Amino acid sequence: MITADQAVAARRLLGWSLLKLSSCCGVSDVTIQRFEKGQKSRHGAAPNVNAIQRALEVGGAEFTQEQPGVRLRGTK
Repeated sequence: MITADQAVAARRLLGWSLLKLSSCCGVSDVTIQRFEKGQKSRHGAAPNVNAIQRALEVGGAEFTQEQPGVRLRGTK
């Protein structure tokens, strides 16, 4: 599962707004914003984070174990 920092970095690398990510993953923009700020969600956190991660990966983000933990697919 990705971290909040990875989600923010991936969204910025892709040039996506909160609304774009929300429409791609089916998670409300408010929930995404709370996750990115490290705040607890009122709804199931793991399913939301998994949906966010899948949407970012489909969009071209690749999550890594190295710092910063995200890059665009196909870059080193």
